[in-house]
Amino acid sequence: KAVEEAAARVGVRKVFVLEEPMAAAIGAGIDVDAPSGSMIVDIGGGTCEVAVISLGGIVSWKTVRIAGDSYDEAISAYIRKKYGLKSGRHNIENLKLKIGTVTKQTNSRKELISGRNAVSGMPCSSYIYDEDIKDALVPQISMLIDAIGSVLEETPPELSGDILKSGIILTGGGALLDGLDKVISNSVNIPVQIADNPMECVVLGAGAIIDGNFKKQIF
Repeated sequence: KAVEEAAARVGVRKVFVLEEPMAAAIGAGIDVDAPSGSMIVDIGGGTCEVAVISLGGIVSWKTVRIAGDSYDEAISAYIRKKYGLKSGRHNIENLKLKIGTVTKQTNSRKELISGRNAVSGMPCSSYIYDEDIKDALVPQISMLIDAIGSVLEETPPELSGDILKSGIILTGGGALLDGLDKVISNSVNIPVQIADNPMECVVLGAGAIIDGNFKKQIF
């Protein structure tokens, strides 16, 4: 309500509230009007939205604070504990982008990261390995998989069968974490694929609604 009022005060003529997983699903090209069930997992910066969509509506939905920001926090805490190194958020984000993974790699990768010693406060640097990132993110990925399992448990059996065939679609920047699709698929025994342009799915879906390129009124 507060967002609607704020938008109206600055001159916006119409304000609609659209659920994020619905926007992500439309942006990913999912036929949300279909009677069959589709599962979307949108991993953004602050939250992850897990939802099953059918007939233009959300059947089951769960929001968890397991996303890009929490990945960074987990990596930062792990590096501080293992290497006694405190580093800035920008460095941690770059580290995640360059060598971030949730699967064991055949050829180990490493990246030099600078910061300061957690005890003395003096400047220092250390090599961080992809295995460190994988180990740091184990609790985060485990909670994400639990959230997916929880939504699946709340989904009607006939729609669960559809998802088993069509698979799970990952959207959001967090979906690009190396190996995440494979880990989720192996854990829930359902095919998982990353959407085209995963970072833009939500805005593309919202844009399709605004432009009228969506055949059913969902508001």
